[in-house]
Amino acid sequence: MEPSGSLFIDPDFAPADCSLFSDCSTPIARLQGAVEWMRPQEICSSPKLFPENPKEGHPKQGILGDCWFLCACTALLKNKHLMDKVFPPGQPQWGDRSYKGKFRFRFWRFGRWVDVRVDDCLPCLSSRLCFSHCQSPSVFWVPLLEKAYAKLRGSYERLWAGQVAEALVDLTGGLAEQWSLKDSGNEEDPLGQTDKGRRRLDLDSLQAVKGLCSISGSVHSAPGGASELGQHHALSVMEWIDLPVASGAAVRLLRVRNPWGRPTWGGAWREGGERWEQMDQTCALDLLSRTEEGEFWMEEAEFLEEFDEVTVGYPIGSQGFILSIYTGCELPHSYQIGSCWIKGHSSGGCRNNSSFGSNPKFWLQMKDPGEVLVSLLQHRLWRNSADSKGCIDSVGPQGGSRGPDFQHHAIGLHIWKVLFTYHKYRRTYTYLGTKQVISVLTWLIRSFLLYNIFLKPRPEMTLLLIHDCGNGVCVRVSSFQVEKKHFNLVRTLNKPASVSTHCHAYQREVSVYAGLSAGAYLVVPSTFLPGAEASFLLRVFSSAALVLSLVEAPGVPPLAVPDGEWEIHSSQGSWVPGQSAGGSRNFPSHWTNPHVLLLVSLQCEEPNVRVSLRQHGPPSAFLPIGFHIYQVPDGFVEPRITQGQEPQASCVPHCYTQEVSLQCSLPPGAYAVVPSTYQPDSEGNFTLTVSRKILRKVVMSQESLGNVVREVSVAGHSGLQLVSDPITCMDTHVSECTTQNVDT
Repeated sequence: MEPSGSLFIDPDFAPADCSLFSDCSTPIARLQGAVEWMRPQEICSSPKLFPENPKEGHPKQGILGDCWFLCACTALLKNKHLMDKVFPPGQPQWGDRSYKGKFRFRFWRFGRWVDVRVDDCLPCLSSRLCFSHCQSPSVFWVPLLEKAYAKLRGSYERLWAGQVAEALVDLTGGLAEQWSLKDSGNEEDPLGQTDKGRRRLDLDSLQAVKGLCSISGSVHSAPGGASELGQHHALSVMEWIDLPVASGAAVRLLRVRNPWGRPTWGGAWREGGERWEQMDQTCALDLLSRTEEGEFWMEEAEFLEEFDEVTVGYPIGSQGFILSIYTGCELPHSYQIGSCWIKGHSSGGCRNNSSFGSNPKFWLQMKDPGEVLVSLLQHRLWRNSADSKGCIDSVGPQGGSRGPDFQHHAIGLHIWKVLFTYHKYRRTYTYLGTKQVISVLTWLIRSFLLYNIFLKPRPEMTLLLIHDCGNGVCVRVSSFQVEKKHFNLVRTLNKPASVSTHCHAYQREVSVYAGLSAGAYLVVPSTFLPGAEASFLLRVFSSAALVLSLVEAPGVPPLAVPDGEWEIHSSQGSWVPGQSAGGSRNFPSHWTNPHVLLLVSLQCEEPNVRVSLRQHGPPSAFLPIGFHIYQVPDGFVEPRITQGQEPQASCVPHCYTQEVSLQCSLPPGAYAVVPSTYQPDSEGNFTLTVSRKILRKVVMSQESLGNVVREVSVAGHSGLQLVSDPITCMDTHVSECTTQNVDT
């Protein structure tokens, strides 16, 4: 075992208070300056990642309020395939010669698996782990996984309170559904929606995946007996079983585990409770022997009464495919496409608004009937604040309950089956006699040249039938023309949807399940309010072959151009893994991204700079893109920025879209525009267009044919700083410079 001084220390998530806190808005803020960081070999004599007895590896909650995350961790214990996916096997452990104090984890983030590396320094109080740990104090897979997840989200504090469904998706790459257990009496909520269509817990419908799916219950309030389970708390359902009792009736019992790791239930089925006396004693002893520390049995009726919500995670098969929780069948066919809602362009709001049809639209082509799951996952927007220091870029949805640092839009999904219409035209001409044959042939040639070469009409097929009519040659010409299939969008959207979410919900992800017949479907994701901006990922899983594609829409409208003269420079560049693909500001390699020099010379209150970043490639290959504008420090002649420098302007969050743009006002000076993808080592090509407002004095031109234009300024200094290469890109392939005059 190497000495502690030579072990890895993560520079991006250092063992210090900056990794614990984001804005000190949670109860753990009182721990500032009190936490000590210790490695597992300093906490116990024989640390190990996983125990020989799986029960010793169950997670236990510490003083950090991340019960929702620990409930999701329970899903990994049921599936070795998933555990190996999140925690790649074969990593050096304590006592190994190759041990360096570093571990690697993988999390699913918006369409792809990303690596997160951390050191094994863990937060402790009085030489004991103060946050999550395992049942056995010598097992450390849970606290290490918790640290990696905290790094992914920006800090430990950002694990305080959250949604089990979000953690399940991040750990499995699959789907999770939230089912309500409470009936609001079909009263309308603040958004005017009702409970109609909301799914309820039905354990009978989950028999096909019993023992495979992950189930957890959440308590939002604490009336009556539920106070024993805690308020705003999540617990895991380990199993359920149907048993007969002495009265001859059957009872369904659920074994529930509290992450606190201590008894918290005082119902009739508690250990030593009166209901066990009504059951066969052998059976009762067997069930009680299954309970571990923090586990208890409760009747289904009690569960439905005490809990407010249930989260059901779709199981993942050994081949990596999602299993339907309704049939247990694999859903091996899947597609995913990213897009975004843009204010004034593609953010039309819900169906209450006339602009609903402007939302992004997708074609779903089902080749055969089958089970279908459609999921809409929005990107979380962290609100920028002066005190926020956990997550540098406000990009990427971070899981958690609703709090002051982030926001979810209310989102929903609607799906219509589309019946295309076809129009077929038929024209028939009949000619008799030999002279008419020549006329027909002349007409055919003329029609071919006119329609097929010059006018280019819809596909047309012409049939020429020649036969002996007795008195001469009879020529019959039949022309068929079929229009391209089409449908009426407005009429379709005014009809009831074939499948839809029951309402728009303030959740990171919503989904719909249905059995769809073969055919074409129109999928429209939307926010409840028009003008809401966010990027999203649309995913489809099916038991039958399918194709998902984005409906072509007009390009993003150009930014409003104020009066004045603008100088425009365009550069093409590339993000090359290992060289110039540094990722967002969340990563230390951010500074290796391409730098583009921008010189601002005109001081004005109106926007004087416009920047747009456009990535190349099809929509299916879009990366989340964005950019930052940094001021170049004095004395630097190249567009170089320093480590830890704050940007003057930013176009974030990074969006899965073809083009992002920003218009801002910058004081005179030199700046560097740094375009990036969200994740480092993402390969792609882009075009960066930078426009700056300039003040050009009146110019007198003396021009004659064949001579170069000579310009003479009639005034003094023009206010434009001239450089030999006003804009450069470190990995530029092509540069071009144009000047655009706008309403001068």
